[in-house]
Amino acid sequence: PTHFHEEPEYMEDEDAVTWPGATVAKLAALQAAVQAADDLLIAQGASIPRNVVGHPVWAARYYRVRPTGTPAPRLARITFNATGTMTDPLVQIVRLAPGLTIVDVHRSDRQTWSKTIDLSGLDSLVVIVASRATAGDFNIQFDEVAAAADTMVTRWNSRVGTEYETDPRGWTWTWVSPDVMVDNDNDGVADTQVFFGQDNKLKVRLRNRGNQAAANLQLDFWYQKATPYLSATAWMPLQDAAGVTQQITGAALAAGAEQWFEVNWAPVDDGTHHEHWCVKVKVTAPGEPNIDNKLVLSNFGHVVAADPDVRMLLRLPALFARSEIWPIPRGPRWTIHLPPHIASLVTGRPRPRFGCDHTNAHAATSRPVRIRAGEVKSKVWDGKLRTPTPAPGIHYPVDANTLPPGVKSEDLVTVAHVVDGEVVGGVTYSIGPRRKQ
Repeated sequence: PTHFHEEPEYMEDEDAVTWPGATVAKLAALQAAVQAADDLLIAQGASIPRNVVGHPVWAARYYRVRPTGTPAPRLARITFNATGTMTDPLVQIVRLAPGLTIVDVHRSDRQTWSKTIDLSGLDSLVVIVASRATAGDFNIQFDEVAAAADTMVTRWNSRVGTEYETDPRGWTWTWVSPDVMVDNDNDGVADTQVFFGQDNKLKVRLRNRGNQAAANLQLDFWYQKATPYLSATAWMPLQDAAGVTQQITGAALAAGAEQWFEVNWAPVDDGTHHEHWCVKVKVTAPGEPNIDNKLVLSNFGHVVAADPDVRMLLRLPALFARSEIWPIPRGPRWTIHLPPHIASLVTGRPRPRFGCDHTNAHAATSRPVRIRAGEVKSKVWDGKLRTPTPAPGIHYPVDANTLPPGVKSEDLVTVAHVVDGEVVGGVTYSIGPRRKQ
């Protein structure tokens, strides 16, 4: 049996693999197969349907879509529909540039999903339709589309201008979006601190990835205190110092353009003086075909190193074997010190059969705990060894493309909550002195 404290064994490309009825092969030699009938060429005005009956469990079907003809096709719309008993599909669309470098990856686990993608500058699209625990039928259609706008905002834990998360195995997630920042001095660089009771300039960056101008865009804003915890019912409309709710209407964005939009934000001090918020921004774009890239959340967390009264809430699910809280230094100087009684909790229960079983269980315990920032000397992660827990004495730098402009990785410390080997949440703090208003 596998126990929760055992470290997983990672298979390298040069390792030999085998399975019943097959000869020994190298992992690197195993390639995803695109059947001849699913290797598609799409021209202007084309519409290509594919129907699959009896797709088995834990299986994937691959499609390659390449533009062809003169004049060249403009956009491709992929429409997926799972039918029958296929209730938990996973669909991925990979954008490939010339040279087959990955530009972006789009994912959905919905039974019905549509995505429209500008083909300009791309070599091809690879579409992967996978089933998980349930088999069933599905149909997928590829249509060439003349024109569409595609306004997007980068979600947290993602590289700027993309829609897929960075690889979390290098402890890379920060729960910060590179497209949301406070920039009070208008220098184009994010400020690390947000001030109570006065107007701060909250900025959000949008991109139009389509080939048509976006018009009549609306941006709505909410926030809540993230210390000691977040609540689905605690979102407050973002307001300025005069109490006016902030909203942007009638905004426009040219095809292929990006732009920062700005509102005034005067967060209210609830008496705790904790400078830690989560901001939510929703973009409404009438008539645009893609609706899954228009919502973003991002954390603002500033911790004064000498402050002895910073608190976070630890949520424990009803069913778990082991809970761990891990401070993840991003630079060689700072870390977060945690009370020993919450850093690791072992219940003595068996580990849930599936790693995700605990995620839908209701919280059995929620309690605020006091944390403290402190100085530490550490070495930089070598980028190779990937461990199930952050290594002691090691700091894990963050890709600058996943952070707002000007945010320095070495000033950050992430605190991640790991339950039975799965990262279930986290927050990133900026450590430093208190700034003057």
